[in-house]
Order: sequence, then structure tokens, then C-alpha cells
Amino acid sequence: MENLGRYCRGESRFPQRLRELSVLICARHFDSQSAWNTHIQQAVEEGVPADCLDRLARGEDPDFKAEDERVFHAFAHEMLYDHFVTDETYAAALSLFDEEGVLDLIGCIGSFSMSAMMLYTFQVRLRPRLPRPFNGVDGFRRSRTGRIWPDAAFPLQLLEGLFDQENTRTAAHRFVLGGAFGAEPAEASAERLATSPTQAAC
Repeated sequence: MENLGRYCRGESRFPQRLRELSVLICARHFDSQSAWNTHIQQAVEEGVPADCLDRLARGEDPDFKAEDERVFHAFAHEMLYDHFVTDETYAAALSLFDEEGVLDLIGCIGSFSMSAMMLYTFQVRLRPRLPRPFNGVDGFRRSRTGRIWPDAAFPLQLLEGLFDQENTRTAAHRFVLGGAFGAEPAEASAERLATSPTQAAC
């Protein structure tokens, strides 16, 4: 997992602009406000239009004008929301990015999706004084639909039934406290990610 994340953050065939966009696409899909706030400024600095990202944050069509951004978003959106990629979108991505680029695109969306799920499962909090970017999402609750994340502690024992306790918590700390998206993360919920002897090693 770490090798895939490292590759997607710094070694894939895409420019940093599209790498940042891929993080934000996943952050928006999974309501990961921490990931969004961590990467929104860098995405804009890399050249992703701020008005397009504003629309993406609102759940609207971002209406990207640059062809590579438009095709990248369409491909990712179809994978995440429709679970299938149309022939037209696949052909456009293949023409722009070639076969290895399409594989990198899939890998980036898969890796950053997993990281977003780690961030909200372990309740990595928003940095102080930063805005909540998504309407209808209040911390780790989706108020728009009445769906509420349970307040009970994340059942690490379920993972520990498959893996020994030390390895489970080491993996969690590496991903959540070690910078799942290649940036310094916010503080994780103490209830979800209890301090363990492995934290110092991460």
C-alpha cells in the first residue's frame, strides 16, 4: 500500500496538477474534508481552476476546460459513481494518456480512495480555522441525508482478528498519521486511533 501511494504521489506519469486533482476527486466522492483542505490550495497553485473546484466541492459538474482535466475527471467520475467506464471516455483517456497512463489513472483513484476512507474511518479532524468545504457534511456526519457515522470506537479488534495488534496499528499510523496523501495530516481522533507503542516508529 505504501509503495502504491508513494508512486501515485510522486512517480506516476501525470503532472502534479492532475495528481492533485485526483486527490480532490476522491476527497469529494468520499466526503473527506481533511483531504480536500490539505490539497485544495496546492491544486490551484498547480493550475487547476479554482472555479471548477468550487463546483466540484458543491457536487456539480466542474466543467473543466482543459482537455486532460476534463477527460481525467470524466474517467474517474464514471469509475467511482457508475462503476463502469464508457467506450467513449476510455478511448479519450487512451488517446491522451496512453495505456500506461490509464493504468496510472486507475491506480491513483484507487490509492487516494483508500486513503480517504482511512481518513474518515479514523476521524482525522479538520485543521483549526479551516472551513468545512462540503455542504451537508458536518464533521463525520452527513446531515443532508440524516446518515450519521456511529460514535462508537472503530473496531480495530476486527482487523486484529486477521492481523496481530502491532501490525494493525502500525499500518493505521503510517497511513493516517504518516501522511496518507503526502502532506502533514491533521490530528486523528483519539477515540478512533488510540496511541500505541508503534506511533513513535511512524
